[in-house]
Amino acid sequence: MDLKPMLNVGLWGYGPSDRKKFINLNRDLEKTLLRLKGMKCLYANTYYSPSAFWSMYDWEWYSKLRSKHHATALPDVYQKVHTAAEAEAKAIRSSWWLLFVSTWPFSGNWGIWCVRMSGIKQLADRSTWKSIEAKDFKEVD
Repeated sequence: MDLKPMLNVGLWGYGPSDRKKFINLNRDLEKTLLRLKGMKCLYANTYYSPSAFWSMYDWEWYSKLRSKHHATALPDVYQKVHTAAEAEAKAIRSSWWLLFVSTWPFSGNWGIWCVRMSGIKQLADRSTWKSIEAKDFKEVD
């Protein structure tokens, strides 16, 4: 395997409040990254077309890995990170509830409420890794 240096740059902060402008800026960023042979990390929302996405990632290798581990019934990584902007906008326009929960500051409160109701926070609070101290680790020669 030929390892190459990587630089991870994060963009943080508020984007335009107009959703269309926000998505267009993301798409412009993605085009620039493709031209520079860069890519967004997979924790970010992406607006790439399938062909652009898979031009960055090796679909053949990935599909073999999915088959090997019997994961072909699960969504693939593109389906997980791709934001279908037009479908999302249509759903928001057609539902007062989605419009409400997708509007700041309600969107943040909605996210906090979902985390609290899911029990994930309680699971993290009960985790044992917090109680491990440096003295609990043995040095390895």
